[in-house]
Amino acid sequence: MPAGELPEQELLQRRTGLRVEDLDFVCSCEIFTEICRENLCQFLIDSAVQEFPRNSILFIQGDPAHRFYLVLEGWVKVFRETQDGRETVMHVFGPGESVAEAAIFEADGYPACASACVDTRVLGIPAGSFKARLMENRALFEHFIASMNKKLLILTQQLEQLSSRSATERLAGFLCDLCPAELESTVLRLPLEKAVIAAMLGMQPETFSRSISKLRAHGVEIDGDAVSIENINMLRDLSGRGRSVDTVSHLGGGAALKILDHSG
Repeated sequence: MPAGELPEQELLQRRTGLRVEDLDFVCSCEIFTEICRENLCQFLIDSAVQEFPRNSILFIQGDPAHRFYLVLEGWVKVFRETQDGRETVMHVFGPGESVAEAAIFEADGYPACASACVDTRVLGIPAGSFKARLMENRALFEHFIASMNKKLLILTQQLEQLSSRSATERLAGFLCDLCPAELESTVLRLPLEKAVIAAMLGMQPETFSRSISKLRAHGVEIDGDAVSIENINMLRDLSGRGRSVDTVSHLGGGAALKILDHSG
């Protein structure tokens, strides 16, 4: 190696602000699983780690989609505002999930707004250089398209749940999917604020509160962000769907879950 020349991985870390552990994490993300580490360094060399404080805006609907984002830490809410100023939450993205990658192929810009639910770190990936490298490799391009189609399927399943299940069933299903499969009971923390969860599940805050009250009869106690579940199987029966749609995957996989204590 010529004097003064840095290995690709070290150069990537210096230029982008990625930590050593970040790069391992990025390599494991769904959108990049088909890209070897060496090629990934080339794909991301123009990217940059960005930090967004809670409630700060990543992008506004209609803005040119000059980049998309990969969530490293925290949560990103994608939403639209109604004419009367209310928010309609379309999705919440957690660690390991990409945000607005489809928008970089559209001339109309971002189709919605996005903000940080909590203090959040993302990798901002420029559209121009990323698309140019993607177009050079048909296999990777096809994987990228397949990844977007998979995300669309998940979002479609979520919409079906909103229309076919009661508020209490939706909340029960959400909590079930935060529970480890092997346990009969558990105590866990909600991964997001109640207002955000309510919006994700298509509820008004008062409906969310009523659903929490109804779950007490099924052995569920929610105090602040702590949730105690006496019988997970009973809760799954109430949800009416078992684990047919994995809500945890919608929240960035296992990173969504913070166990306090468990038994069973």
